[in-house]
Parts: sequence; structure tokens; C-alpha cells
Amino acid sequence: MITDWASRRAALTPDRPAIIDGISGTVYTYAAVAERVRRLAELLHQFGVRRGDRVAIVSRNHLAHVDLWLGAGYSGTTIWPANWRLSTAELIAQAAGVRPRLILYERVFKPVAEEMTALLEIPALGLEEYEAALSGFSGIAPDPADPKDPAMLLFTGGSTGHPKAVRIPHRQIFYNAVNTLMSWQLGADDRALVLTPFYHTGGYHVLTTPLFLAGGTSVVFPTFNPGQVLDARDRWRVTVLFMVPTMFHALCEHPAFKATNWTGLKFAIAGGAPCPESVRRMFEAEGIPFRQGYGLTEVGPNCFAIPEGTDGKAVADAVGVPVFHLTTRIVDPGGQNVRPGEVGELWLKGPTVADGYDTNPGESAQYFDQDGYFHTGDLARLDEAGLYHIVGRQKDLFISGGENVYPGEVETAVNNIPGVWACAVVGVPDERWGEVGAAFVVAAQDLTVDAVRQALMGQLARYKIPRYIHFVDALPLTGAGKIDKHGLRSWRP
Repeated sequence: MITDWASRRAALTPDRPAIIDGISGTVYTYAAVAERVRRLAELLHQFGVRRGDRVAIVSRNHLAHVDLWLGAGYSGTTIWPANWRLSTAELIAQAAGVRPRLILYERVFKPVAEEMTALLEIPALGLEEYEAALSGFSGIAPDPADPKDPAMLLFTGGSTGHPKAVRIPHRQIFYNAVNTLMSWQLGADDRALVLTPFYHTGGYHVLTTPLFLAGGTSVVFPTFNPGQVLDARDRWRVTVLFMVPTMFHALCEHPAFKATNWTGLKFAIAGGAPCPESVRRMFEAEGIPFRQGYGLTEVGPNCFAIPEGTDGKAVADAVGVPVFHLTTRIVDPGGQNVRPGEVGELWLKGPTVADGYDTNPGESAQYFDQDGYFHTGDLARLDEAGLYHIVGRQKDLFISGGENVYPGEVETAVNNIPGVWACAVVGVPDERWGEVGAAFVVAAQDLTVDAVRQALMGQLARYKIPRYIHFVDALPLTGAGKIDKHGLRSWRP
């Protein structure tokens, strides 16, 4: 397995566009990217970074992220893309565990970078200085990583506890890319926008790394702006669009959405959380197939695919079938397979499973079993057509009057109501029933509590219908951009 993707891809397709700066429009060919990686290897060497050492980057999406990832394969280093949305204290705590040998930073994050360097007694380099330094080097010969070596450390979202640093080996990146290209039928002629942050597995591995392997093109934006996205779709003729639901919501509300030329867009796919039916309907009204994705940092973000010829409207809440190199199980609390239609915990096994948590050996043993399965903590069911449905997080389940309630199932039902843009459901204490549901809903102004309840009456059992329904302007998010259900559970009627 080749880990030096930069050199190999440049040899095959030197003049094809690899990365486009979405703001400036600068096009970097595969040959240009490979040259940057060669120069980066010499720069790192000058700073005392050696094989196996870690390099941090505190920056919004930038070409330097791609340099460092490819540099990991070229010279055996490991990249840590730090979550710049975290507080300084949180970043300092993570840095103490990761212990990088060098920090690259965007100017706006200079104060936190300086605190990290003071703590670790290591050098730091601003991105402006980094670009200037690259031009002063000619590059050194590659010392490629082993496929089992860690390419990057990515922290989990922390939606069910404290974030954990996942060791992502080159093997996982390669097979996630292969699975994506094969199962999603993508190739060298595809183009995608990079809108989710590189500190998140979606930024790198939903489409950036797969398209690089294929020789395709990624258009990188520092942050999300719906107007820029719509303009970029026209300008760069993007063929596949990945975002999180809140981004899709903002895109649909933009005045230019309906005027955008969507010709050539193969499909749009949402990840990170269930996407509201209202968003799906707006895209499908424009003739764009819309999919719900599923994945996680520990196994790669692209675990399922909708089979060719499947009616998307008929399986709106399904994530599809497993991608090519992935084995699945749905099990009961005793680890036995459940029957089709029954809900159980989803286990995943394959070459895309990570090597464990970097500084949490006890938690690694808890989630990564000896047979190679990763215990996702997500609840799923298999329907009669052989399609998988994600019901919710195991830790989110609550019991109301002795009956199990899966918040993901309730959220899907609420999201299907016209006018709803986002929803989160949690269990809250109740003197009579033990727990009852509380739904926090982002919706159009004319939607009422009674209308929501009435719409749910025909879809859900009465004990599943939330006792409390609150309309909010936005849902609280964790530092990784996921819904903060810990915070919502503290709410009391």
C-alpha cells in the first residue's frame, strides 16, 4: 500500500487540478501539491521534526492542512488538526496529551498558539511565514510511512462524553477512500466543495481524500458561507455536495438557491445528524437526489451507500447498505445478533477501523473488541429490503413508563413535518413516567405546538410523542459542531 500519495498522483496526473482555493480561485495541480509536500518535508526537518513526531495546525480550512496530511505519508509524521472552535483551556489540555513538535497557526489564532508553544516549549510558525519558508526550500527525498502508522489524530465530537483522540492510520484513510469511490461511484472527473472543518473527519475523509486518490478536485473554503457555496457550484461545476444539516438549511434559505444551475450535480449528502425532510424536498424539487450519510471518526465517515436504482423518496430515513470493505452486525446487550426489524447496537469491522484512542487505552478496550469490531454506541435496525436505518445513540435512549424511546426515531418523525428545519429530542425526568420526551425544534414561525403534536399522532405511539415541545432559534452545538444533548438534558420544565 502506497502512503506517499502526493508523489504517485503527481506522476500519474501532474496537470490535473487537485485543490482549488475557493476564495482566491487559485488552482493547484497535482504536480504543484507534490512540490509543496517535498518542500514541507525539508521545512519540518529544519525544525527538528522527525519520523513519528506530531505536527499541530490551528487554522480554518487552508491548503496547509492538505500539505501536512500528504506530508505524513511522505515523511512519516503525524498531523493533529486542532479544533479552533474550542476554548483556549480545552486546546491547551488536548495539546498536553498530543505533544506536537511544531505548531502551524493562522494569524487569528496566534494567542492560543503562543500559549501552546509556551506550555510545550516548541516552535510555532504562522501560515504567512510558512508559505514564505516553503519557497526557500528545494525539498528532500521521501521516507514514506508504513500503512499502519498514524497519519493523523482526530478528536471525536464529544457528543456523548469528553472528546477522545483517535489514531487514524494510513490504512484507514486508503480504505475509506476506496470504499467511497467504489460504493458512491465517484472518480477523476468529480469535484466537491470542502466546507466542513479539517479538524473533523468529514473535512478530510468524506470527499477530500477519496477525490485525491481518484485524481479529482476539491474546492477548499476556510468557512461556510451559503452565497459562496452557490456561486462556487456554478463556477466550478461541482458534481457532489456534502454538508451538515445546518448548512443545507442555510443554503435552502438563501435567495439564490432556486436560481442556481444544478446541472451535473450527482447528489447531495448530509452527515453528522439526521437531515430534515423539508431540506430533502427542496433539493429533490430541483431534481437533485438527496442522501443521508452515516459514519464516525473511529471507522471513517462513509460507512453506507444507497444502492443503485433505489427510490430515494421511499427510503428517506435509510442510510443504505454497507460500503464495499465493511462488515456489520446489529446486536443485543449480550452481543447476539438481533433479527431484521429489531433495534440493536451497530458494530462495524473492516480495514477502515482505527487503531484506538491515543491516550485512552481503557476506552480503546471498551469500544474496539478483540475480533476487530468497533462498538459504535449507535442503535440501528435492518429493514425487510436489506437497508440500514440509524435509530439514535445508545446513551440517548430513555425509558418512559417502562417503554424504550429512541430519540432518533422521534427526531426523524418531527423532521418530516413541513416547516421543521432541525430537531433534537432528549429524555427529562417525570414524576409519573420516570422520563418523558422534550423536543427542541427549529421551525417556521407559523408552526405551532398543536400542529406538531397532531402530525406525530399518526406516526408514533403516544408514549413516544414528546411531552414538551419548545421552539428555539437554533440548537446548541458542541465544539465539533454536533448537537449538544448534554446541555439540553439539563433543561427542566
